[in-house]
Amino acid sequence: MKIKAHLLIVFLSILILPACQKDIDVFIPDAGLVNGPDSTWHTTITASMPVFELKSSLLESAYTDSIMVNANTATLLTPSGLLVTFPPNCCATSVGQTVTGKVDVDIKLVNRKGNMIRQNKPSTTYDSLLVTAAHIYIKLKKDGQQLQLRPNVKINIRYAVPAVNTQMHFFAGTESSTGIFNWLPNPDTANNKIFFSTQSYEISTNQLGWISTAYKYDLNSTPAVQISADIPYYFTNANTIAFTVFNDLRSVAAMHGDFNMRKFVSGKLPVGKNITVVVISKLNNDYYLGYQPATTNTQTTSVIQQVPVTPIKRSLSEILSYLSSL
Repeated sequence: MKIKAHLLIVFLSILILPACQKDIDVFIPDAGLVNGPDSTWHTTITASMPVFELKSSLLESAYTDSIMVNANTATLLTPSGLLVTFPPNCCATSVGQTVTGKVDVDIKLVNRKGNMIRQNKPSTTYDSLLVTAAHIYIKLKKDGQQLQLRPNVKINIRYAVPAVNTQMHFFAGTESSTGIFNWLPNPDTANNKIFFSTQSYEISTNQLGWISTAYKYDLNSTPAVQISADIPYYFTNANTIAFTVFNDLRSVAAMHGDFNMRKFVSGKLPVGKNITVVVISKLNNDYYLGYQPATTNTQTTSVIQQVPVTPIKRSLSEILSYLSSL
């Protein structure tokens, strides 16, 4: 009887083991990806891809207020301390018709590195590093219609800082049809000027939208290196954004998704700097955050320095909390 029972156990084990082995063979080590990871990189990023939803979920809302546009000067002071002065009869429609009465104003002051990531507004011009005092966004609208400034009209912007750097210059933001953002050096030097006082910057400008006070980091006198995020293969340009954050500069460099390399790579950055590589992703309905401290250096076998980053599943609120700490 004992022999029969033993044989029965052996026989059942033979039947069960293949089924268990089959489960092991198809096991995916990332439990958050129920249908398996999508490792596809794309030459063109479209609005239907998860990265667009990711960027939208990170955005910080603008401060919204209103002014009366008439023969008098209008001023607006935001909770962040940004003071904007609008001259009389400053607004017009897209076809040049003068606007009067109540006008809605959207304003953003971005002077923290984490907020640069949230707004997807890194401090780079043509992939060259900028050191910035602040990015500013101003939008005017009436009855839902976006407005513009009348010809020869300039608004005045002032904001306080602990210390003024007289190297700062004016930059205007521009975004391509494919969603690539860039800071352009002053496109109209006659009408866009920065003035310095003891503890504040004052800007006179005929530009609406995104503007910045910043200076270009001089790489002529120091070696440079590009940074690449070494991340798992299923974090692609369709679901991921990546940035290099400088610890001792108010600078955030975008890391663009390189289709041929299947990597996120920065432009040229100065060596000897303490940085943090930040990677944020949205896969299916889950968010992922990874960040890795490093020091830029030239002790590499190529011009690109690899920084390994392991994104971990986090809630959106956890990601926003981390960004607020930068």
